[in-house]
Amino acid sequence: QDVMVAMGLMGDYNPDGDNTDEALEMALARLRQLSVHEVGHTLGLGHNYASNINNRSSVMDYPAMWVKEKDGELDLSEAYETGVGEWDLVSIEYGYQDYPDGTDEEAELDKLLNDAFSRGLLFQPSRDAGPGSPSPYAAYWINGVDPVDELYRMLRVRKIALDSFGEHRIRYGNPMASLEEPLVTTYLFHRFQLESTASLLGGLYYHYKVRGDVQAYPKIVPADKQVEGLDALLQSISPQELVLPDSLRELMPPRPQHLAETKDLFPGRTGLTFDPMAAAETAAGLAVKLILHPERAARLVEYHARDPGLPGFGDVLDRLFEATWLTIHEDSYHQELQRLVNYIVLYYVVELIKNKEAPQTVRTLAQFKLLQLNEKVCEVETSDEAQLAQYLFLGTILDQLDEDPESVKLTPPAEPPMGAPI
Repeated sequence: QDVMVAMGLMGDYNPDGDNTDEALEMALARLRQLSVHEVGHTLGLGHNYASNINNRSSVMDYPAMWVKEKDGELDLSEAYETGVGEWDLVSIEYGYQDYPDGTDEEAELDKLLNDAFSRGLLFQPSRDAGPGSPSPYAAYWINGVDPVDELYRMLRVRKIALDSFGEHRIRYGNPMASLEEPLVTTYLFHRFQLESTASLLGGLYYHYKVRGDVQAYPKIVPADKQVEGLDALLQSISPQELVLPDSLRELMPPRPQHLAETKDLFPGRTGLTFDPMAAAETAAGLAVKLILHPERAARLVEYHARDPGLPGFGDVLDRLFEATWLTIHEDSYHQELQRLVNYIVLYYVVELIKNKEAPQTVRTLAQFKLLQLNEKVCEVETSDEAQLAQYLFLGTILDQLDEDPESVKLTPPAEPPMGAPI
């Protein structure tokens, strides 16, 4: 998978010889990193998914490849760290250090950890990473100290790769339709960073503090940082980010019969032809699902009740609707993409309303905000039939929700292809 990602970003197959050395060297670096990671497990070390904020301080993380970008060029020379990190050395010393007789071992171990914490080293295991995680530190397959800055950076890398994407990404003699495989990894290059950024919303900076150590007490992510995170997520689902270049959309014919359909492809809805709308649907669905995660919504409600200066779940819905349903684009293709995103937003809001595991406050507020949205779209003047049809559909769904929420069964957004490097 790593090789596919690299070839999608900067693969260059040409008649004079394949320029793939950098991608292959990156893959070898990944194997070296993974080998050290597995040795760590044999020594008793668990995963640490917070090493990204400490310059990749642990080989026990699941890092994303570090793709540098400068002046429109991409560079994989530092894709993966070599050797072990600071946290790994602390962990080994904690578990294996033999102290001389008469040493207060407990005091020495406490000092070892407090020194590590004072240097900013963190530990957050597998349970802290996930789509509903409150921790902006912990996520799978990410890099960077600041989740927002890193998401914007990855979107820039993605744009460079998409703008330069072409038939040179596959070998001579391969079906042109096989361009879809490297396109998937390039188009969804930012997918895992979305999760880290979403964790700022209703997020909590926390450590596994014990009484008497130097670690800080839990702190809710400040309002301005939560808003920055939401803005970055909303940019990722804008038509400007979702649209594929014209030249790329016109490049791929249907797949020939001997070229198998696999789980690594976009789940199209157009039959034999490549479906760029389905690609956009998968990318937008990833972000919207994270924004509207039930646990995140519950934290937004509770944190806002503690401090009205923090964004509440209602504020997030307002901003989400403004950026989607209440935004009109002059470009017809962009507007079609916008309607696609609008539907995805509606789907996940409805699922939240129906979710009996979510707090009633969250479900009630979500339905109320949909009613407010319906009032606003009723005031929009347009002759666009597709737009009018979507507004009418919203009203119909609200009527059904009022009468029998369980009867509302919308078509789920297309699921993204599998994309984890391992």
